[in-house]
Amino acid sequence: MQAAYDSVLSYTTPQVIALIAGIGIFFLIILAAVIRDEIQSRKSRTSRDPSEWLFTRWDEKLYDAFFRDKPENLLKKLGVDTERYLRNCAIIRHTFPGLKKIVTDKLTGIFLIIYK
Repeated sequence: MQAAYDSVLSYTTPQVIALIAGIGIFFLIILAAVIRDEIQSRKSRTSRDPSEWLFTRWDEKLYDAFFRDKPENLLKKLGVDTERYLRNCAIIRHTFPGLKKIVTDKLTGIFLIIYK
């Protein structure tokens, strides 16, 4: 048992330093590869036009496919006070209130409740 213990401790200082330096260089290479991959993936994500995605403005497309009426009229039928909603949007400086999104969300919810 003592012989095995002595063989482990028989490494010289330069050998230990070389081993630690080798491990450090190995981790630096891995770190550089991960950073390079992250930069490349960010470039490819930001270079694409977000409007090319299939579900971009899905609510507006769905609304336009099924309804010809103004969203304000449908929201009144669904019980939403559009004047109050638009006033609250103006207070918080929300520039795009998304009335079509509210209509499609409410009708989708009603459909899911009825369907289930």
